[in-house]
Amino acid sequence: MKCPDEIAPTIIELISTAILRIRAAGWSGDAELCAIEADHVHNLPALPLNFSPDLLGFYWNVERESFLGAANDHATRKGTARDFHAFE
Repeated sequence: MKCPDEIAPTIIELISTAILRIRAAGWSGDAELCAIEADHVHNLPALPLNFSPDLLGFYWNVERESFLGAANDHATRKGTARDFHAFE
């Protein structure tokens, strides 16, 4: 199924934002945060090519929620701010 035109740009923006966040975490020496960020978006590049509502739902309900939990836990352990505004 073709990815809907209104969804594809958002997926690309999510991937782009995540890459920038991974780069920033890497330059800060935070390998754990790099892994959390990468785990969040590693399946997204396939979504526009093999789109299905179920795969989008899995991202939204499982992978996104897992990311938010892991990133929150990481921020709590590190004593850093929770910075998710880039994904809003």
